[in-house]
Amino acid sequence: MNDGIFVVDENGRLTDVSAAGCRMLDLPAEQLIGQELASLLWPVANGSRDDPTTTGVLAAIRAGDEVVRGELRFRRADASSFVGDVLGHRLPGQRLQLVVRDVTERRHAEQALRDNEERLRLAARTARFGVHDYDVATGEVTWSDELHEITGLPTSTPVRFATVVEIIHAEDRPRVVAAMTRALDPDGDGEFCEEFRIVRPDGSVRWVENRCRTVFGGDAAGQRVPRRNTGILIDVTARRTAEAAVRAGERRVRLALQAARAAAWEWDVGTDAVRWSPEVFELYGLPPDAEPPSLTTWQALVHAEDIGRVQAALEAALTGAKDEFRVEFRLASAPDGERWLLDIGRV
Repeated sequence: MNDGIFVVDENGRLTDVSAAGCRMLDLPAEQLIGQELASLLWPVANGSRDDPTTTGVLAAIRAGDEVVRGELRFRRADASSFVGDVLGHRLPGQRLQLVVRDVTERRHAEQALRDNEERLRLAARTARFGVHDYDVATGEVTWSDELHEITGLPTSTPVRFATVVEIIHAEDRPRVVAAMTRALDPDGDGEFCEEFRIVRPDGSVRWVENRCRTVFGGDAAGQRVPRRNTGILIDVTARRTAEAAVRAGERRVRLALQAARAAAWEWDVGTDAVRWSPEVFELYGLPPDAEPPSLTTWQALVHAEDIGRVQAALEAALTGAKDEFRVEFRLASAPDGERWLLDIGRV
């Protein structure tokens, strides 16, 4: 038996201690009997023992309560300490028997859990994500505070599966609900990963990425059934807005290139990889799904009488003799018979 037993009189002095109690405090019984219980406790603040928990337990002992329950931090002989869960019952003669259980490891585990939860909350606030859990059997949905913040729903709002469906943008709802249904299908893998829009109570729209997984179990008939679905929801509105701005910028550039009968290209000198805008293919008379050529194959598209001039201009740009690559040349073959191009680039 690991629980220590301590008996105190009406003055709070020890009259008896079990062997387990002696081991807890690392002191023999003869050194413990006669001491005040309060003298065996760890000074919790400024050398005193006046924290609410300790004060409450000691006050209950002094008041003669029939049952005493609480926690006390005991001090061992080597000056270390442990947290004891205390349960006391009144004995005849105003004595009190205290059963003490060392719960230090449990308290450390609980504190570690609280620390982890706090770190998760901080990460959630920083990364703009919320955590959710769906109990399939009861229909209960649990959201973290961050998820309420993202969706704009007050923390007091009861959340059910229907609540989740209702806030999904009408244009995205069929696709997302179908994906949710597949994730809960016992014949599937339980995975769900979708990006979609939600509509907040104030009418504003946000883009979110939802990643979750369904946990399956067996029912009474031995059939595989969904139990829980747990995951995170990330606010990706900023990324989506930035991507839309980039696409809009690309469209404006493409319109400008088309209006000017121009095109854009990029050549990676180290890898010889060439990237062309769609307009380059059109200017060279190539199909739009053709592979962009390397430098060598691109030079084959240049008219034979002009290739020397093109190569010299390119060499001057690569060696720094010229600030830019700038040359006019004809295509070796053009759909309209002869086509002159002005090529400008900078290293």
